[in-house]
Amino acid sequence: MAKIEGIRIANYRVLKDLTLGKLWNTQRAQPLTPLSVVIGKNGVGKSSLFDAFGFLADCLKLGVEEACDARGRGGFERIRSQGSYGPIEFEIYYREEPKARPITYELVIDRDDTGRPYVSGERLRQRRKGQKHGQPFSFLMMNDGRGLAWKGEAQGQQIDEAKGMKVVLESIIAQIAKRAAGEESAESEIVELQDRRKLGIATLGALKQHPRISSFRQFVEGWYLSYFTPHAARSLPLAGPQKHLNVGGDNLGNVVEFMEREQPDRFRDILKRIAGRIPGIDRIDTERSPDGRLLLRFNDKGFRDPFYAQQMSDGTLKVFAYLIMLADPQPPLDVVLEKILGKNAQSHSWRLHPYKGIGRIPKNLQAVRDPQKRLLLDHLPRLLRGYGRSLQPGRDCVVVVLDLDHRHCVPFRREMLNVLNACNPRPRTLFRIAIEEGEAWLLGDRCAVRAAYPSARDPVLNGYRQDSICGTWEVLADAVHPGGSARLKKVGYPGVGKAKCEWAGQIAPHMDVNGNRSPSFRVFRDGVRDLAGI
Repeated sequence: MAKIEGIRIANYRVLKDLTLGKLWNTQRAQPLTPLSVVIGKNGVGKSSLFDAFGFLADCLKLGVEEACDARGRGGFERIRSQGSYGPIEFEIYYREEPKARPITYELVIDRDDTGRPYVSGERLRQRRKGQKHGQPFSFLMMNDGRGLAWKGEAQGQQIDEAKGMKVVLESIIAQIAKRAAGEESAESEIVELQDRRKLGIATLGALKQHPRISSFRQFVEGWYLSYFTPHAARSLPLAGPQKHLNVGGDNLGNVVEFMEREQPDRFRDILKRIAGRIPGIDRIDTERSPDGRLLLRFNDKGFRDPFYAQQMSDGTLKVFAYLIMLADPQPPLDVVLEKILGKNAQSHSWRLHPYKGIGRIPKNLQAVRDPQKRLLLDHLPRLLRGYGRSLQPGRDCVVVVLDLDHRHCVPFRREMLNVLNACNPRPRTLFRIAIEEGEAWLLGDRCAVRAAYPSARDPVLNGYRQDSICGTWEVLADAVHPGGSARLKKVGYPGVGKAKCEWAGQIAPHMDVNGNRSPSFRVFRDGVRDLAGI
């Protein structure tokens, strides 16, 4: 798991020059711990420190100009430290995993001649393998929207800090420009951005030839920043379940409604934990008002009538909201669907129904199978008949995703279409098959595998032939699991199933759905986009 070991911030709000933890040039300092608590008087910069992380994430997502205006920041001059005329600077020192070589990211934001903020400088650097001392090698250098990026694991370039990055960068670019026309470097490439207000890592981090830049981009994208305020949680939203707590917390009641219905066991666990921290509370639920609003109720053992969120203390609401956030594991397929739909994800909704196994299609399509046995094909005829009667034609659809295993693809798909054709009415249905297994879709993005498991065995990954019938989960196990598939087979199920779920959960957030090599994944991706009208 990636971890920030140090951060330096200059000229951001009240943080005129702050260093926390360890940086590449302060190796004797203690690194930040996995859990860091910041305590201080009012006005010393606690909120500014927290917002600095949010600002960096917004810079990646929106660009620096929009980030300066987002979340009520008020623009560049409002967030630059009062009395300062220099640029806003950030430096992050982090590791992908405990034994990985640390990487330093540097970002400098200044105003251009028109007064608009832009990315003045950007750099990623890392020491070579075996290098314990000295300056790290820069593998991304950007100055005023122009620079160099080193591909793959190429070591990059050491910078003479006395000369400065700009001078060294222009010198290297001039040398590259002297090459014969059409000659391309296997290690580096000149980069020129159309928009100087966008981060270089936002563009280059989407390209396969830059796995280290991609890993850092995905690391920042994976930050979860809560701007939760008790005042927002006391609002009265319209009723309707929602899966995830938003950054402000004004849908807290909606998330409770969702968990009561869809995740009752997890919600009971939250109630047990909150009862241990706030004595007296034995139940939390929701109530709909006559006008369709949602009221969040807290029931105390010592009182007959419940308390509403509007009456609860700030501390109680915060503890409850944080426990909700910590209990919010997003299913891997949920993550992938959001990536596939992109900005259109907000205009669509979906529900995932996982099954414990594939099973087989019954010869008698009207047969009723044991509902306790969660085998998909066993229940497929009944499910499709039910969806045909209940789903709204032209709006709703069903997507069935299965492993091929050792079946033949064409007759297998024909068999499922026969089940669908026997339904009256027929639901709009998309059948998609992972060849040979779902792990093929994970292996279709080697960079995502390496980002999730930096110690993954390259010979195994490179030897896999995409979507081949070869024992796909075993290939992934041999690449990322200690002891490989041999050890897992000795453990047996449910150990194998648990490991598969872990791989999917770790790899899915790093996946680039547009660059995936798996033909069967691309068919799935394009089918979903077609259903969504993208």
